[in-house]
Amino acid sequence: MRKQERHELIRRLVQSQSFERQDQLVYAIEEQIGKKVTQATISRDLRELNLIKVRNNNGNFNYQFAPNEFSLDRSRLARLLSRNVESLAIQDSLILLKVIPGTGEVIGNLIEALGIDEIFAIMVNDAKVMLFIKDHCDSKLVANKIRDLL
Repeated sequence: MRKQERHELIRRLVQSQSFERQDQLVYAIEEQIGKKVTQATISRDLRELNLIKVRNNNGNFNYQFAPNEFSLDRSRLARLLSRNVESLAIQDSLILLKVIPGTGEVIGNLIEALGIDEIFAIMVNDAKVMLFIKDHCDSKLVANKIRDLL
């Protein structure tokens, strides 16, 4: 199976079913095409397709397409933030978000996609997002913008 066909199959499967683990997706693909695929190949495909694990309403994680700056839907963004941000703290010109482990980079990218002018820089790790607020800007106002989405 060619890469483009595999990508299209993955898109259809992820849009129609819920997958919590890669091996579930690998199995579904194998069922569809009738032959084996390697998990390494599917892992690469997931990165290329910009698929991420997001917490669902049941508290479990499943694969979804990450929003990008061209298709930023504020209601979807609000859902993703509310499910994955555990706390928000402010100190001077810094805002610290503690997030579900594994979602730091995604949350940082989502906040960056909002295009909040007062944010100077964003640093992330696996479970934290640090927002650096520009000089002479009110970090409380930025925090309120983010809280409004939560």
